[in-house]
This record gives sequence, structure tokens and C-alpha cells, in this order.
Amino acid sequence: MIKAYLILKDDNLRDSLKSKIKLFLGSGSERVTFVEENYIKDYASNDILVIFYQIEDTHEINSAKELKEYTHANCIVFLSKDESLVFQSLNVKPLQFIRIDNFDEDFKNMIEILLAYIKNIDTVVTLKSGTATIRLNVKNIIFIESYGHYLVMHCTTGEYRVREKLTTIIEQINNPRFIRAHKSYIINVDFVIKVLPGKLKLRNELEIPMGRNFKEKVIQGITSLENNFSYK
Repeated sequence: MIKAYLILKDDNLRDSLKSKIKLFLGSGSERVTFVEENYIKDYASNDILVIFYQIEDTHEINSAKELKEYTHANCIVFLSKDESLVFQSLNVKPLQFIRIDNFDEDFKNMIEILLAYIKNIDTVVTLKSGTATIRLNVKNIIFIESYGHYLVMHCTTGEYRVREKLTTIIEQINNPRFIRAHKSYIINVDFVIKVLPGKLKLRNELEIPMGRNFKEKVIQGITSLENNFSYK
């Protein structure tokens, strides 16, 4: 389910945005609910959190970036009357920058991008673990580690050992957010916060190796997708 957190100064803009979100995302698998600050403090990773943030200057862009990093929100959408802030906001990697004076067109583009994003992350894979069958939502997979003929799926919900190959599992997941980082590892870029020499640092403070032959593709993959990370 999508959780929308609105940080807007203009009450008329808030009402208009809520109305349109309900119209486009009010039913079906993409249904949306609106949340307040208390929810943000207890944000559950099973939800898709989208922050809508109205900005007027660069200070507010920085505040929005800190909020996104703190909450690990999936997406952030900026709204502003000042189109000059578009380029300054790029370092936050917003899902969309909605120009208030061009609201209808930009909102429609945002919905298309958001639905494509949800389609990519809200996929379930079915795997065999011994005699049991497990179903994993790919958005909960942090990274996948290879041990001989087995894989260990490191997920937000626990660890699962399955008999499969890395090449097969990445084809089954079929999601550009999953990238081969090493001959024995596949990572979900949503959980990467820093690229270090020869390794990747994840949100949970774990570090996994990054092979030299995979470094270029990893960096290209991360920079082409929405994610907060840094190089060192």
C-alpha cells in the first residue's frame, strides 16, 4: 500500500493534491492512504512511502533530503512555484518535480512514473527452500549471497536458503534495481548508502564486497536509479 505524507504550506494546494491522488490511486492494488508525522517515526518497510514536499528555497531542499534519508522513503516529490529550483533539487533525486503553474501536466507525469516504480518493486518471487515453498516480495530483499549450489536471500523479514543460481534468480526477479556486484552477490540498490573501495555499505551497516569487474556497472546502475548514496 502507498502511504502519502504531505508537507505543504498552501492549504488549497494540499486539497487539490489530495483530491487528485485519491482520483488516480484511490482503489486497486495501488490504493493510497495519507499519513501524519507520527507514522513517519514508525514507518514500516512493507509500505511504499511517498513524500510530497513543497519547497521555496535551497534550505527546504536540504531539509527534504534529510527527511528522506531519515525515513528511507521510497520516493519524494517536490512541488514549487520556482522552476529555478528544479536543477538544485536533482541531488535529492526526486521522483518528480511538480511545477505548481503546470500542475496538471506534471502531476500526470508523476503518476505514470510512480506506477512504473511500483510495478518494478512490488513483484513476488516463488522459491523452494528444502521441502517448503516461500514467496518473497522483491522490495524486501536486501541482497542475495551465493554459497555453492545454494543462495541465501537476506531480507528485511529474515534470511532464507534456497537451491538456485544467481544468474537464474536475477532473471526471475527481472528488476533493474537488482545488480550483480560480485561473482557471489546481487544487491538491491535501494539499500545501498555508500560506495567504498572494493565494497558497498548498506543501510543496516552491513558491508558486502564489490568485485573490480562489476564496479563500473554497479555505479552506473545506482546513479541511473533513485537512491541516496555517496562515494568515497
